[in-house]
Amino acid sequence: MEEQIFLDRLVTRYLNNNATTAELNVFLHLLKQGKLDETINRIVDAQIASESDESE
Repeated sequence: MEEQIFLDRLVTRYLNNNATTAELNVFLHLLKQGKLDETINRIVDAQIASESDESE
């Protein structure tokens, strides 16, 4: 569970342009390995749904 929390924070920081250089390196490494696919999809889907709800 702690790993998922870390991945969520890492992806969120990346999407918000708040990631440090070290975090970007980790992000890219995990992205290349395919370990962020599910996390990115879930977070982006939630953001899209939230924006869609706000516009209605």
